[in-house]
Amino acid sequence: MILLESFWFSINAIIPIVFFIFLGYILRKKAYIDKNISSILNRYIFYFGLPALFFFNVYNIKTLKNIDLSKPILLSIAILVIYFLSFLFKSKKNDSAIIRIAMLRTSYAMIGVTLVSFFSNDVAFEYVGITSIFVIPVVNTLTLVLLFRKEDYEKNNQYIFKLLKEIFLNPLQVSIFLGIIFVLGKTFFIYNNGQPIILIERDIPFMYTIIRLFSITASPIALLSLGSQFDLSEVKKNKKEILLSITLRNIVIPVLMVSVITYLSYLDKSYIDIIPSIIAVFASPVAASTLVLVERFKQNYVLAGQIVVWTTICSSVTLFVILTFLRIVNLI
Repeated sequence: MILLESFWFSINAIIPIVFFIFLGYILRKKAYIDKNISSILNRYIFYFGLPALFFFNVYNIKTLKNIDLSKPILLSIAILVIYFLSFLFKSKKNDSAIIRIAMLRTSYAMIGVTLVSFFSNDVAFEYVGITSIFVIPVVNTLTLVLLFRKEDYEKNNQYIFKLLKEIFLNPLQVSIFLGIIFVLGKTFFIYNNGQPIILIERDIPFMYTIIRLFSITASPIALLSLGSQFDLSEVKKNKKEILLSITLRNIVIPVLMVSVITYLSYLDKSYIDIIPSIIAVFASPVAASTLVLVERFKQNYVLAGQIVVWTTICSSVTLFVILTFLRIVNLI
């Protein structure tokens, strides 16, 4: 009975993701979506959908008081460890940066947060938002460091300036920074009755609705775009890089991190609250927003697209196994 319940639980969490990817594939086959439209959708996600989603997730953190920040910081340290370990893996086609990014940059907001919202309690889901404050800036910064080619700017001695500009003006970083400002305001700038002095949903409700609606569009549009980029003809050309990325992103990293958190949860029950964050950060596929950055820095866009698509498809299996396991051992 427990196994059947766990199976059905996992199916209900995974099927919506698979459905939108498959729908995107069908729409491209029927010529409703082409490569140009996919590129436009990816830019929309990066500059509008995802920033709204990141801001919305951070903003909805009620307060930073009485919150243990050590666990989100621990996850950020784990990402740094993965970053340094990623240099053990190289590509003969000079696509090492793409493989390393595949190890780091997961679809935390679009797939991870959407998925864990199905099974996490209020405390655990709040941790997901708090985790984004630490994890996403770290991942974005490391991604830009990997993509930024020093030789493009070293002649003009502008490497550091250009890199810092890319890091701090990145739409995802800016949206999180703005979200943090509002959360700090809700935490420390309050009336005598405990109500925040500034609250968007109370003071500017139409703006709150606009941001919420933008944030809702991010996941389905990203998944449709992913499905539309599925192309078997490109697999043979990059099969070694794709297989390596799938192995690392969909098997090695999530299995390792889930094993560690399972062990820690039995030692200390408080770690159960960050299990949804672990799943969102380390078991999600490579983020679709990676394509915008790879295209912008003129690296192997085709390979990056295939890795995003295949890790997303394979993640449906990985996530199913992980969710079923965690459900059976009563950790979610």
